[in-house]
Amino acid sequence: MKTFIVNSVKGVVDQKKKFDVTSKLMGREWRMLSDDPGVNCKYIFLKDGKLVLSVNGISTYTTWQMATPTAIIMHEGVGTFLYKIFHLDEDIIVLNLDGTENFCFLINQENKNLANSSFSDIQWYLFRHCGIDILSQEQKDELKREEEKIRKRKVAIEMQSNHYSEKENDFTFYILGIIAGLIVLIIMIVALFLNMR
Repeated sequence: MKTFIVNSVKGVVDQKKKFDVTSKLMGREWRMLSDDPGVNCKYIFLKDGKLVLSVNGISTYTTWQMATPTAIIMHEGVGTFLYKIFHLDEDIIVLNLDGTENFCFLINQENKNLANSSFSDIQWYLFRHCGIDILSQEQKDELKREEEKIRKRKVAIEMQSNHYSEKENDFTFYILGIIAGLIVLIIMIVALFLNMR
């Protein structure tokens, strides 16, 4: 299975959370995340401990089993591997190759938003929705540039809003000054008129 080094992990679902792993795994096609667009590898977990591995349509039967409530043993043709379940939901499974910093990702093909997503789209999905960072330095730099643009826009909007507020305040004081002047003028006219009688 293709693995990736994870840069950082934030807010990942607690791996000890109780869930029925087998019901989530079985009966679905899980596409392995790969940065090679020419590779379409799918895993189908069957009830009898069989595992269908399909690479670009060429399929083989191997085996799988739950070693513990949070660990899976899979025979993948080239060897048998122990994976710890790091994150599991309806859309994505994150497996950690036991004893390493290597992670692999399986995407539920039933999720229409993720099924045909590019490698980059999945990287961003993992970052935003699962708190898992496998972004390249270039992507991180782009994220920083975007965040800086958003921050500058917010500052500009705030300054513009403050500028309008100041103008509104100036205009309000101007109108109040005119009204006060008119009131004084009316009082003087009334007083003058009363003195003339």
